[in-house]
Amino acid sequence: MLQHNQVIRELYLRGGVVKIGKLGVDAIAKGLQHNTSLQVLDLSNHLIGDQGFEAIAKSIARNKEFNTLILKNSGIGIKSFQAAASSLGNIKALNILDLTDYFSMTEKSVKSLAIGLSYHQFLRVLNLEGIRIGGLGADTILKSLSGNHDLVTLNLKGCHIGVIGARALGPLIRYNRRLQVLNLQNNSLEDEGIKVISSEFRNNRSITEVNLACNEISDGIAIFTEALKGNFVLTKLSLSNNQIKDIGAKAIALLLQDKNVIIELDLEDNKIEDQGCIALGKALQSNQTLAFLNLSKNNIGEDGAKAIAIMLQYNRTLLVLYLCAVKVSSNIFSHGYMIGDGGIKELAAKLRLNYAVTFIDVGEECGFLSVTWNSSRKKSWN
Repeated sequence: MLQHNQVIRELYLRGGVVKIGKLGVDAIAKGLQHNTSLQVLDLSNHLIGDQGFEAIAKSIARNKEFNTLILKNSGIGIKSFQAAASSLGNIKALNILDLTDYFSMTEKSVKSLAIGLSYHQFLRVLNLEGIRIGGLGADTILKSLSGNHDLVTLNLKGCHIGVIGARALGPLIRYNRRLQVLNLQNNSLEDEGIKVISSEFRNNRSITEVNLACNEISDGIAIFTEALKGNFVLTKLSLSNNQIKDIGAKAIALLLQDKNVIIELDLEDNKIEDQGCIALGKALQSNQTLAFLNLSKNNIGEDGAKAIAIMLQYNRTLLVLYLCAVKVSSNIFSHGYMIGDGGIKELAAKLRLNYAVTFIDVGEECGFLSVTWNSSRKKSWN
């Protein structure tokens, strides 16, 4: 069918219960050999293997219209990149390449992938999530993209790039004026790595979303927030599962007091205690941009909860607030944190005066609590 069909533009065959076997992959590859209309192919969650990937890459390389290849969790292995590098290079119009998987690449495979990517200077989305390329691998791959000025989204989540990879990111952040989304979650950047990329963010005017979750960041966050002062582009920042503590929360509070456009801020599980929460609360009293705030799984006590409550009395832009995993009274436990009955009562009282917040989640421990607006509308509690 694919051989003679010149109408179909997108083909989504994401795997579920039914998986495409070797015969199916061979049939698809054969059908694509003479197809010149297909632009998008998604074979996610099918174990197409090394030979299958090579065959498909060779087939679509003949199609000048093809631009999107999605192979999430397809078990393509490290040999595939070596075999298919030249074929990938021949897909001249490739804009989106998604190779999300979970395996380690050899140095030879990284070089092969880099060679393939070097031909794609118009690539807009590159997703390598879960592929453990390491710091040196990141350096090799990012150098292959040095001539690319069209990349909009780069996902390196779980690639283990470390400090070496952070340094390699420098030129891309500095010279690519179209990069908007950067996912660096779970890369062991630590404080040294965050300090390295901070200098690049100081003058960046394109990145709108950055994910730095799960990177063992602590004191280094102060340098990063200082670099973001005066940044009027970044709207979404995730720092969840780090260790910024009160010092980091205070640094972020100073950033929120400064003129910025951050709309979503995720600070879940950062060992933030009352003093950090109080600083954030004060900063948000006058902040006019933040709409989403996640403070779940932090060590927030009654004083911190009251600071958030006071903030809600004045803030008119915050729409969503997460305070999950807290202990709300002396006999209800979750993770051992306690905002106390006084904190909950203060939150409830101030929410009666707040007409902006549409959703607040304090976890199952507070599922009984609801707040009724004076206008008889109800706020949403989880």
